[in-house]
Amino acid sequence: MQKKDILIYSNTGLTSIQIGLTAEVLALLNKEENNLKVVLCDNVLHNCFFNRSHNLLGCIACQSRLHKILDLVGIPAKNRIKLKVLPEQLDVAIPNFKNLSELLGYNYKGIDIGRGAASSIISYYRDYEISSEKYHDIISLELKKSILVVDFFEKFIKEEAVDEIYLFNGRFAEVRPLLKLAEKYNIPFYTIESGTINHFELYANSLPHSIVENTIQIHSYWEKADPIKRKEVAELFYINRRTGDENLGRSFTKKQQRDLLPKHFDKSKKNIAIFNSSEDEFKVLTEWQTDLYQNQNEAIFNLVEHFKNRIEYHFYLRIHPNLSAVENQQIRELKESNHLNLTVILPDDHVDSYGLIDACDKVITFGSTMGAEANYWGKPSILYGNSFYVNLNCTYVPKSFAELEALILDDNLASNDKLGSLKYGYYLSSYGTAPEIVEFKNGKVSKVKEVKLRTFYLNAFGIGIRYLGNIKQWFQSHYAYFGKKLGLKDFKKYM
Repeated sequence: MQKKDILIYSNTGLTSIQIGLTAEVLALLNKEENNLKVVLCDNVLHNCFFNRSHNLLGCIACQSRLHKILDLVGIPAKNRIKLKVLPEQLDVAIPNFKNLSELLGYNYKGIDIGRGAASSIISYYRDYEISSEKYHDIISLELKKSILVVDFFEKFIKEEAVDEIYLFNGRFAEVRPLLKLAEKYNIPFYTIESGTINHFELYANSLPHSIVENTIQIHSYWEKADPIKRKEVAELFYINRRTGDENLGRSFTKKQQRDLLPKHFDKSKKNIAIFNSSEDEFKVLTEWQTDLYQNQNEAIFNLVEHFKNRIEYHFYLRIHPNLSAVENQQIRELKESNHLNLTVILPDDHVDSYGLIDACDKVITFGSTMGAEANYWGKPSILYGNSFYVNLNCTYVPKSFAELEALILDDNLASNDKLGSLKYGYYLSSYGTAPEIVEFKNGKVSKVKEVKLRTFYLNAFGIGIRYLGNIKQWFQSHYAYFGKKLGLKDFKKYM
């Protein structure tokens, strides 16, 4: 096998699961005796998704742990490359943006860095109403960071041999530019993400969020699996989701009261359950966009307004439980809704989501797993938008409002075949590669190659001394992102 020159961009030293996945990928590539070049932040980025305030103790912990991981995996010091600020980056002027659309369209040297910046900001604040008036300093920080990444890696790619590129996730401001550079220079790349139960997954030349790539994988996993075992695994996935089991991830229903329905639920009506999703993670991903509506609230309000004179219909909107701590425009609009034919169920309400599915005639979703789950439990399921299961034939997928209306009005609408839901359930239970060198305990990395993973190692002292000159940046970034001065607990956050 011919050795490859592989570039790995690693900035996951603060997150326990991700640093473990990084170690697994590095060990896998190193075992094949490739020439690995690992680029580290080394406190050059003004912040990152995992440390948005540029907390220096966080930076020290991140780099200290990453160097320890590289030692354990066997990456020599000469193959550890540090990010650098290039002189020409200091004079780049950042324009003002009136709205999210303008930010999404912002490019630097042909790279859509505005999209990565928007993705990070939306995830920080769970808010998709982005403008310079609202987030001026933060937009500037995110874009300047992206410019640094563009210039550094473009120079690196032009001067060094690079056969493949590996990076984590790929949608945030500090990593998306490298992904787009890989596309620009036709370099094969892999994004690293979590799989099921501490597994790691590699996505070839795509984001982990790609519907196309995930659809291919869903069918592939199903076809390769034992025909009897795969069905059992898939069915157990849906049963566990319904009972609140958390082996495969956080349960959003364990605090709900079994079979509890909303007050005044009228079984004589034609009841439609709506399950929304948060707007943030997929808001800037082009593959997930739809021409059907600008946002989910618009679609929901248009629907109930259209049916307001059909008194035999009633809609029940279950706001996704992961929005319980969120207070943004999406939530405010829903709480202020006064449509007589719409009952809004708040995220922390004890109403049983699965009881609601059973009691309603049909289910409408915008991409959440509930769409596939409703189909599995025998309910006609309508997906209004996009999802990983959009092409699995487990839901009805209207291409217009008129088609949506027709599906709702069809009293003879039956649930689709369960096969697509089974494939999806099996995939979510099985995807990824099991770890070999990393041990996990309570969902966090415990050991790497039998060595306990700590927050800091001896190298942290030297790293910390080098980083002290950036303490002013920490103060400034903290105020920009959190709107308050540093407190004692902020110093202790990563200790």
